[in-house]
Amino acid sequence: MRKLGRDEFDQLIEPIIDRFASLLTEVLQLSGVNAEEIDIVELVGDATRTPLIQQTIQSVLGEKDLQRTMNSLECIASGAGLYSGFLAKQLEEYKVADCNVLPVNVTYSFDEMNFRTVPLFDQGMVFPCSNELRFGAGKAGAMKVMLHYRDGAPILKGLHTQMVSY
Repeated sequence: MRKLGRDEFDQLIEPIIDRFASLLTEVLQLSGVNAEEIDIVELVGDATRTPLIQQTIQSVLGEKDLQRTMNSLECIASGAGLYSGFLAKQLEEYKVADCNVLPVNVTYSFDEMNFRTVPLFDQGMVFPCSNELRFGAGKAGAMKVMLHYRDGAPILKGLHTQMVSY
């Protein structure tokens, strides 16, 4: 059995940590929220127990109060409740900014040869939002539709570019 020390572990995950830091910075920029406006960061998930993850959060956001107060099985429901209260304008003291980090396209065809790709959601689009696509009347044939991240989008390694296909 081989033992893995902290220094070796940190070195192994360094490329992931670099990407994580870039994502944090990008999310701040896209959301329009300044790091100074953030008072507390709630950590959820076992990966956030990694000291290097916590150091990276502090490095990008500044010396924030990192907390682990929520039950990880209930935190998504709690966040959804806070967000709905914010949308109903009953929690005005909270600022919630949710935006699309990756650009999304729709590719479609009415035959097997002529595919057309159009943007659906641009990077940085603030939610909630909607978009409408019109395909034109009188089209014959079975329609094929694919929802996918735009070519060149900085998706995480291992994440599929295609979300759904009909």
